[in-house]
Amino acid sequence: MSSAAAILQSARNGDVSVVKRLLSDDPSLVRATDEYLKTPLHWAAEHDHYHVAEMLLDAGAELEATTHWGATPLDWAATMGSTKVADLLLARGAQGMSFVAQRVSRNWNWFAEFSIQALRSRPLPGASFPQSAMMTWWPTLPA
Repeated sequence: MSSAAAILQSARNGDVSVVKRLLSDDPSLVRATDEYLKTPLHWAAEHDHYHVAEMLLDAGAELEATTHWGATPLDWAATMGSTKVADLLLARGAQGMSFVAQRVSRNWNWFAEFSIQALRSRPLPGASFPQSAMMTWWPTLPA
């Protein structure tokens, strides 16, 4: 397995020690991408791996990196219910909700905050939207 594939897999799995070692050996791996241009930060955001995301950001990961279809790490965090990483990304200055912006075309900062607040207020611990609904459910935007 290449170093790029290893850091992508380790970020996906939340393996802090492997991510740390790989970045120590080659700091440029923070910008590794897969065939869809997903970075290690996208994978950490998708799976709510806070400590991995924090390490990647400290190593210089790009907050606004976009996938082949235009999704930022904040898009992934908000869409997949990763509230810890979404909070971290927002605290670090993430602005881009480009995938969501394509879907709703305006008020994307409101949507990001709405998504995170909605996910925090889930009625049951561990409850989440079904995977099939994740990319199709969008609230009514304010006027």
